[in-house]
Amino acid sequence: AKKKKKKKKKKIVFLKKKKKKKIAKDQSTLPQVALYLLRFHSFYPWHNKHGYMHLCDEKDLEYLKWVKKFQKCDLYSKSRECPTLTEVADYYKPIVEKYFPRPVRW
Repeated sequence: AKKKKKKKKKKIVFLKKKKKKKIAKDQSTLPQVALYLLRFHSFYPWHNKHGYMHLCDEKDLEYLKWVKKFQKCDLYSKSRECPTLTEVADYYKPIVEKYFPRPVRW
């Protein structure tokens, strides 16, 4: 009589999902409105075309005002020339140190 081969049970391995780092939220002292600006400033259908307004709560509507103000300062869309780090370092270094007082853990 033939011996039946025992089927090996396949071991299911679950890969641990790498936790997404939220550098601005977890490692800075940025105020809540600044975190909101970082998250939504590129969401043009909302702040330019008034889409998704039916999903907004009071906080969203309040922060929308800030997003629209920030849009005017959005560097990459306002100038064809990009300043060098040397040109802007003296201005931005104290700001970065204020809101990121410890070295960022990437």
